[in-house]
Amino acid sequence: MLLLASSTCMASDGELAVGRNVYYLSTTSPGGTCKAYASAGKTELVCSDGASEASADSERGCLDSRGAGYCARDVPHTAGVSGSELTCPSGESYVLHSGVRLDNRCLLDGQLKKCKSGTSGAYALASCDDGCGNTGGPGFCCKADTSGCGFAEMLKEVQKK
Repeated sequence: MLLLASSTCMASDGELAVGRNVYYLSTTSPGGTCKAYASAGKTELVCSDGASEASADSERGCLDSRGAGYCARDVPHTAGVSGSELTCPSGESYVLHSGVRLDNRCLLDGQLKKCKSGTSGAYALASCDDGCGNTGGPGFCCKADTSGCGFAEMLKEVQKK
């Protein structure tokens, strides 16, 4: 489903279809809304419930998220999981999470994404040039679409730490 300008979903889960891919967004709560905005040939979807937020657009994929926000390409949300994915122009993507479910802040800066916890200092970093970078504390990063990498696996790893 491709959301159009000014459309609103009455839940805090949303989908943005881009070509053969679907970006799934969630604030992991039943409250809140998802709104789509279109301008200059691209569509941006923002899901927010006040405490948590996730966003994606049709050009760059997953953008920023905070709180328990979730964004991933072709992976629907699973209860208990938050975090974000870095999608690169090459088609490669990386799964990131700070390791702290309700205190996860992921920021996209060009072709670099960092997820960090404001309370624990845990973090994960990935770039399109170098792949997964450093992680600290229970932070987690792996190349998507590889064995053992995904949000379900990430949740298991985070719970081990």
